[in-house]
Amino acid sequence: MSVWCACQTGDWSVRSALAECGRSLPRPANWRSGRTRFVRGGLMSEPISAAAAAFANWAYATFFSAAGYGTAAHSAIVATLYYGGQIAISAAVSAGLNSLARAQINEPEAGKLTRRQPRPERMLQVGDWSRISGAYMFRESRGNKLGVVLAQCDGRGEVRSVWLNDDLVTRDVDGWVQEGDDGRFGGGDLIQIKTRDGETPETAFSELFAHFGDLWTVDHRGDGIQSLMMFAQHRSKESFNKHFPNGEPIPTAERRTFCFDWRDPTQDRDDPTTWKASGNPVVWLVFVRWHRLGMKWDRCIAPVLADLTVEADYCDELVARKDGSTEPRYRCAFSYGASAEPQAYLDQITASFDGWMTTDGQGHLIIKAGRYDAPVFSLTEDHILGYRGWRAFDYREDATNALKISYVSANQSYTEVECDPWVDEADVEAVGEEREASLQLLSVNSHSQARRLAKRQMARMNAPRRGQILADVHGLNALGKRFIRLQNAELASMADVVVEVLNVDVDLESAMVVFDVIQADPNVDAWNPATEEGIEPDAQGRPPREPLDVPNIDEVGVFTDSIGETTGPRLSIQATGPERGDETWSWGWRVVGDVSWVEGTAVDIDSGSPVLLETGFVAAASIEVRVAYTTGGGDISDWSVPVVVDATISAPTPPPTNLAASVAGDDVTVAWRYPTTPFAYVKVKRHTALDYAAATELAAELTNSLGGPGEMIDANLAPGAKWYWIRAFADDDTPSGPVGPVQANVTQEPGANILLVPTDFTNANWQKAVGGLGALPVVTGDFAIAPDGTNTADRVQFANGGVGGGDQSYLVQVVAGSNIAQAGAIWLRSNTGGDQTIYIRAGDTFSVVTVKPYWQRFAVAAPSAPRQFFFGLRGSVTGAVATADVLAWQGHVAV
Repeated sequence: MSVWCACQTGDWSVRSALAECGRSLPRPANWRSGRTRFVRGGLMSEPISAAAAAFANWAYATFFSAAGYGTAAHSAIVATLYYGGQIAISAAVSAGLNSLARAQINEPEAGKLTRRQPRPERMLQVGDWSRISGAYMFRESRGNKLGVVLAQCDGRGEVRSVWLNDDLVTRDVDGWVQEGDDGRFGGGDLIQIKTRDGETPETAFSELFAHFGDLWTVDHRGDGIQSLMMFAQHRSKESFNKHFPNGEPIPTAERRTFCFDWRDPTQDRDDPTTWKASGNPVVWLVFVRWHRLGMKWDRCIAPVLADLTVEADYCDELVARKDGSTEPRYRCAFSYGASAEPQAYLDQITASFDGWMTTDGQGHLIIKAGRYDAPVFSLTEDHILGYRGWRAFDYREDATNALKISYVSANQSYTEVECDPWVDEADVEAVGEEREASLQLLSVNSHSQARRLAKRQMARMNAPRRGQILADVHGLNALGKRFIRLQNAELASMADVVVEVLNVDVDLESAMVVFDVIQADPNVDAWNPATEEGIEPDAQGRPPREPLDVPNIDEVGVFTDSIGETTGPRLSIQATGPERGDETWSWGWRVVGDVSWVEGTAVDIDSGSPVLLETGFVAAASIEVRVAYTTGGGDISDWSVPVVVDATISAPTPPPTNLAASVAGDDVTVAWRYPTTPFAYVKVKRHTALDYAAATELAAELTNSLGGPGEMIDANLAPGAKWYWIRAFADDDTPSGPVGPVQANVTQEPGANILLVPTDFTNANWQKAVGGLGALPVVTGDFAIAPDGTNTADRVQFANGGVGGGDQSYLVQVVAGSNIAQAGAIWLRSNTGGDQTIYIRAGDTFSVVTVKPYWQRFAVAAPSAPRQFFFGLRGSVTGAVATADVLAWQGHVAV
């Protein structure tokens, strides 16, 4: 091994030399290609065993020929039973990969260290970008010059970034490293780094010829090897520590290796120069099984390419991130040594996408991506011979409720980091403690992907039903299927349950097919990034979270809804939480006894407190419901205590339709159409604010013929905005979802209006006034539709110029006459889409009002005072509000 250091003379000294293979061979002797026959996971030995063949013949004669299959099917049955007898399934089903797999896959930190070995092991890469160092093929120093060549990995690929020690460096077009922080690496003339991408033939690094040409020549090409060359020099002993503060610079590179993706028509399986980069784990699993392990393409892969394409495309689907961006659903990336056992790196690939790999009865490669698929095969009591170790409920004493997750963060220079653990808060509260397990994902570079995989793993670890199912030869039809349905009426816990197949054995002696199964979770793929993605770790550490109040569910209603072709139960949730103004609400539900939650985000459908949320469709079963909220800064509250709700509805209650409201004087006529399917009655609710939870039910139960018109008059109303909702009820008082709101504006005012010009704010009777730093209001006449439906609403823009007590911008109308008690009112609406704050004033009485993006009537009463009405901004009243942009209509002052 060579040690690069600065001696007293400023020259580079070398202690011991690298073995000759690094100087004289373009490729080390054990960087050889080769194929390994793999037994576990589906590659079989060639001869059919006598026992398997005998069992196949017996089974055919006993079960199939009697059913009329005919002798032509004999060979297919024999093949099915033979391959089924030796089937193996490779699946990512354990919280941590076995010790063999972990030991033989490069840890992230190992990828940052160069290796000095006389015969370095050939390295191979899988998937997307990863950070890799390499083995020294050449390392020599002369005087103040150092030359290094690293063999990084086998095959063609590409490079994106380069590090020196832990510093990500910038290089110019000729590979010279530019000056880094605090002057390290000099001014762009001390370190040169070039790379080669593994072409055949490759090109030798000519940059070494000038100083090491007798040792490194044009024949040192490194055909088929991705490599890196570093040339370094230093100026003086005095500047060495400044330019090389970490001593000898150790280079690493961000690389990815090319593979064959059959979905790309520009790629040719027989021409590696057409292969391209891919992070798709299904594509890489197929490539490794074929190219590196020797599986026959035409016999084992080509017949099922359509199915493999479906799984690969699923991995490429984009999923939403918490920050609004998207990323492919599943990606893999890691490297390993050529001496690693195949199961070690196959397990790493499957772990990256919760994959499932086996061979079917014809020896075809079957791969399933991590997702729930409704089963197409059922195993009934007619074919279930028995079971072993069947566990029909969850044992609290050994259930895991916290999963500690680590992955290799691309955002932190490919360092293994821990992210938020996946915690079942309800279970932690129930048992009073966290029971941890670990999930190490060395082939995953994405925080979001790691969290999604953790959700799947937690559901599998805590599945309430699992065990072995013993079936007759009919079970052979399940080969190659990840999910099957068990229907055994003789056992309640197995009467109708979907399970995931973890392993299949064919017992030749007993003529049985033995399935290792675990209950599947149909909701495991539901994903809400706002609440489930967690907080991604960063190099600076996390700031302490703001303590948040835990919300509470006050009431949950169940209603039936129809959206498109889907009809089913939904929930209306009334909850209380902080009135922050920046929160986004989320809901979650799961069937009682299930592990995974289905979560979603909802908009508060009224503006008051408590909040009112509506979920998507839920299961028609006994379910748990919870809510949480996310602040504008991204912090997430704890979930509320779950509430159990019976969401089974015997008959859906249809909602009314065509809700409308019209105004005549101080009366509002509410009209609708009754449901077209059976119902019992409807009820109307009204409120003077856009707040359904606080609305009041009107009148009695109303009914009419199916689909017929409905109407009620809400009479003698005070002026102002009114909002109406309507619901239908079934005979058992089960409500439909609320329909509405519709708004009706009662504009008829009580008493005479003493204002000379109530509505035209461009008229001179409405005086524009300022004070302090304020500016005159800007009024635009007939700007918008008024509450009475006419185009007579004016736009008024105020700017008080500051927040001092005397800074003002307002309109005022003064009426001659003596002081007298009076009541002033005006209709206002925000013109910006957001809330606006202004004041209104009658006589000498002020009222600060919040103007919403819909019409509202605001009123203020004053004792004996001058006859005058104001509205606008004033620093001493409206505070720090500097501007306002509102629509105004019909000022009114009554005495």
